[in-house]
Amino acid sequence: MIEMLKRHEIQILRRANHTLADVAAFRGVFVRTVRRVTEEVAVEAADTDAERARRGIGRPSLAEPYRKKVEAVLAECPDQRACRRRTPASDGARRHPLANRGRRRW
Repeated sequence: MIEMLKRHEIQILRRANHTLADVAAFRGVFVRTVRRVTEEVAVEAADTDAERARRGIGRPSLAEPYRKKVEAVLAECPDQRACRRRTPASDGARRHPLANRGRRRW
């Protein structure tokens, strides 16, 4: 993610009529990034985290769809560091009788 100060610098350089390629080379970003940042609303604050939340900048978390399920599991076991749920497979009901044997020796 591009910090807010870097976004501000890109916007200032573009307002000073520098080319997309010049700004990209100077700031170390791609030309497409310069074009996208130029089209954004002008940067008003330097606090990157607050601006990310306010403007919705960045990709969503990959873990977000699982948040509620994880919170529910942690609520079941609040006093433990890890919670192991019992399933039929964990009881050994579905294990193959030869599953624990070592590798075959020739």
